[in-house]
Amino acid sequence: MFTIITGAQFGDEGKGKIVDMLASEYDIIARFQGGDNAGHTVVTDGKTYKLHLIPSGVLYDKRLLIGPGTVMNPITLMDEINMLAECGIDAPPTKLGIDAKTSIIMPYHVALDTLKEERRKDKIGTTGRGIGYAYRDKVSRDEIIFADLINNTRFTERFEELLPQKEFEIELLGGDPKLASKGKEDYIQLGVMLDPYITDVSKEINFA
Repeated sequence: MFTIITGAQFGDEGKGKIVDMLASEYDIIARFQGGDNAGHTVVTDGKTYKLHLIPSGVLYDKRLLIGPGTVMNPITLMDEINMLAECGIDAPPTKLGIDAKTSIIMPYHVALDTLKEERRKDKIGTTGRGIGYAYRDKVSRDEIIFADLINNTRFTERFEELLPQKEFEIELLGGDPKLASKGKEDYIQLGVMLDPYITDVSKEINFA
């Protein structure tokens, strides 16, 4: 049985809580879209877990998947994996899988998001996490995907290919173009750490 949980675009609708309530009844809990915005809070046995990327079902012995429709900030993901580990909850590659085609939120997406919001007369209340800009690049096929991130050579080539465009965009919004190259080495290291998590989400679901 498959169950799809989606909201009506209002935000803060309690989707994560519903997933947590139903997770024990399913073998796979998959996230198919969104980014590390407001996130969701899970409370169990008096303990509170604040998650932004990892599906709510992490507290159960289930397969967790992050699908290609998601935009993923690898810094946030590693922070969550480490936070859970400190609480005695492991999220190894045998439990958590990330699709190879998942788009990566880069530091320049965050910079662009922040600069754009600062220039707006009427603020829209963005979380400033670069999610909208990451989706824009996904649609225009100017994104870096998870398969790129875990391949040092491919990541560097793709990063250098996109860099002039991002420098121009940041400068156009009044920012320092050097912001576009921020965090490159950190992301290379994150790619090494997250390499074991790569999977084909569509294949896993089809053969479940």
